Amino acid sequence: FVSSSVQSSMVGVNSPGSVNPYKSELAKMQDSDRPLADDAGGNSPTEALGPQLVADDGATIVASFNAMHDALVASLVDDRAVLLLYMIVYTNHSFLNYCLAKSEPECLLVPILKLLYESQTRQPNNKYMLLIVLLILSQDAMYCSNIHSVDCSLASVPWFTDRILTNITVGSLAVALLIRTFQSNLRLQDSFI
Repeated sequence: FVSSSVQSSMVGVNSPGSVNPYKSELAKMQDSDRPLADDAGGNSPTEALGPQLVADDGATIVASFNAMHDALVASLVDDRAVLLLYMIVYTNHSFLNYCLAKSEPECLLVPILKLLYESQTRQPNNKYMLLIVLLILSQDAMYCSNIHSVDCSLASVPWFTDRILTNITVGSLAVALLIRTFQSNLRLQDSFI
């Protein structure tokens, strides 16, 4: 999904003070499914040309946030996809706003929570990135309200084997998993969590 050279450039292996062009482009990327600017006739340039890699200004990379969101969700089992999600959510406010505005927040949140549940078998840095993504998402009051609503509930959570959970909101599942994560890290005496 992401090559090791790209992965190392994402985490900032470059010398201090240097600008990482990969991170800069991720931060500036815009959604190709939304118009960048309207012309006099009311038609957006992206509607006329379809999906494109470079916006009309020649500098901004555009991609379908919907397709990117779906691809990231489908590949979150890979540590590199978790790193990419973390980098995009952390640096790109347009993509973060897209994720926060999705009508089905459980599409992204449930796979993140499942990975967090299984985090004992994963590397610690992966767990930290998942927790930071959750922290960033939870800073939006409307998003938190949505994930705690009855409309965003799960009939069952088969991968959660500590207890049988039925008809639980995604927000309540997130709280349960965060408490579980903190308790397990207290036993391990992890100073970062």
